[in-house]
Amino acid sequence: MQYLPRVAARSYVKRREQCVTLVAGDRSWRVKLVHYRNDSAYITNLLDFARDNNLKEGDACYFKLMNMCDEDMVMEVSFCSQKLLSKRTIT
Repeated sequence: MQYLPRVAARSYVKRREQCVTLVAGDRSWRVKLVHYRNDSAYITNLLDFARDNNLKEGDACYFKLMNMCDEDMVMEVSFCSQKLLSKRTIT
C-alpha cells in the first residue's frame, strides 16, 4: 500500500475508490486509489507493479500526475533505489 499525501487526495480524488493507471517506461499497471473521510488516500494492488519493477523495501517511488478524467487517473512513476538514497548526503 502506498500513501498519497492529504493535499493531493483532497485536490484530485473525487470518489471513494478510483482506478489509476501507473506508467513506468513503456509498461502500465491498473491499481486502485482508496480515499478515506479524513482526506487520506492509499494506492492498493501494487504487488504486480512492485514485482515487475524489482522494487525492494526502502526504495522510493515518485508519482507524477499526467492525466485525470472522470473515470481514471494516469500517473507516471520513477524510482530511486535504497542504495542510491543511502549514498546521498544532505547539506
